[in-house]
Amino acid sequence: MRSILLFAAMSLVLPSTALAGFRVSTSKKDSSRQNNWGASSAIDGDMETCWQVDPESEQKGEWIEIDLPASEVDKLQLAVGWNKDKVRFQDYARIKSVRVELYTDDGEKQVLEHKATLEDKMGLQEIDLPNTKVGGEMSGGKVRVIITDFYPGQDYPNLAVSEVLVELKEIDATTTLVSPPPAIEKHGPDSMLDENTRTWWASPASKEDRSFTLEASGFGISSLGILPGPKSMARPKKIAVTVSDNERIFELADSGKLQFFPLPSIVGYTGSAWGEVKVKILETYPSSSSESVGIAEIKLKATNYDGF
Repeated sequence: MRSILLFAAMSLVLPSTALAGFRVSTSKKDSSRQNNWGASSAIDGDMETCWQVDPESEQKGEWIEIDLPASEVDKLQLAVGWNKDKVRFQDYARIKSVRVELYTDDGEKQVLEHKATLEDKMGLQEIDLPNTKVGGEMSGGKVRVIITDFYPGQDYPNLAVSEVLVELKEIDATTTLVSPPPAIEKHGPDSMLDENTRTWWASPASKEDRSFTLEASGFGISSLGILPGPKSMARPKKIAVTVSDNERIFELADSGKLQFFPLPSIVGYTGSAWGEVKVKILETYPSSSSESVGIAEIKLKATNYDGF
């Protein structure tokens, strides 16, 4: 029997025109009452959790739906089974094919239908969708992923899906420093935001002074870009990035090129992180001439904007 639609809204976190909800057609009942198998477990960025379909369902035709802000949809990523380990992946049914439906104007107008077949393997798989705009100044849209076929599980009949992520097209975000880091004279932190690759921020030699906080007010931020300073300076190697109370560790290549890193998504689409971005340099590529770290440029990218 189908369960009541599950719904979760992040109204205390997101701006008004980016209110994000998510729901599924059905889910496995949870005796612990913690809703471990609901929609939220498929959009939490954790491969060890999963949405499980009700075992009494025929599985085909079940769906997960995610609300989107005004934006442009680009791709969809799916982890077709429970990716906690190989045993659980094989034990439960996995998605074989889907029909992706995209709606705008508060779900009243369908603007895209796209069918795709997926491989029976662990990890995220990407579905390249026709770029499609949704929403306007006062509304967004929604994507519905409908299961049309599945790979049978060895021990259990029901589907278990670890992750669903909608990729939105990125735009440049206006980046500001909320908490500037200490700097060496003539190499202040504003040099990271002046769009001039010939200038750079240089940290004091102390390893305790290598963190700062950024913001892109009004934007739903999706990625962070860092351009290291010249070879005469130490370069960032490993950084900790915290946004919306989620921390990720990234490792940069020892390169003079601009490198981008994805920020956590909190409600099923890229750019669903809002607020301050804290960056801490944990390790560096050393320089023979300086113990100070250099960063020439730092940028934030976003997928949606609500600056009103």
